[in-house]
Amino acid sequence: MALHDIVTQLRALLVIAAEREEGGPDAAKAHLALSALTGRFEALAENARAFMGSLQRTMDLHGVEVEVFLTYKDRLIQYLERFIQDLITLGGRIAVLIGELERDGRAGVLLRLAAAREAADAAPEEAASAEEQAYERWTAKWAGLTAWFVSAGDRESQARLLRGRALGAIPQLLAVVRQLNERRAGRSDRSADFRTLAR
Repeated sequence: MALHDIVTQLRALLVIAAEREEGGPDAAKAHLALSALTGRFEALAENARAFMGSLQRTMDLHGVEVEVFLTYKDRLIQYLERFIQDLITLGGRIAVLIGELERDGRAGVLLRLAAAREAADAAPEEAASAEEQAYERWTAKWAGLTAWFVSAGDRESQARLLRGRALGAIPQLLAVVRQLNERRAGRSDRSADFRTLAR
């Protein structure tokens, strides 16, 4: 759902950037939309890190109950397939929307507005430095969002790298299932061997 929310917030930013009222885009709207966007993006990035970490732990065979793992495996593969599909379709849409916002410096204008709004409560002698610090924070957040969804030169986007890791996880997961089945089959063969030896 975070990917859908990011698309929605980027579209809202495009609408805000297109406003041509007397003062240009509304600073309050820009700040709220950027706050919602970066909040959803940070949650997405954190969940992706946690999920890929838990997926790697799932591949580890220590202490795995076979039946529990086999039941979990089907749900996990369905989730991975849906996740990969969403990354392909929505990730591409997000990259396009980011490109539209960066065209003609619209993203920079919105970031400047959000920084000015944040610095509005600063004391008069600190206003300029507070606004510059806020602008640097917003610029860093925007750069992180862009790097996550937009490839640049020889650098792959994080979404593309994540998609590759998720795609690679499916064969790994199936290999774990194969190993578990071999273990289970080997255990029963050993039991039969011990019974024969005892007889």
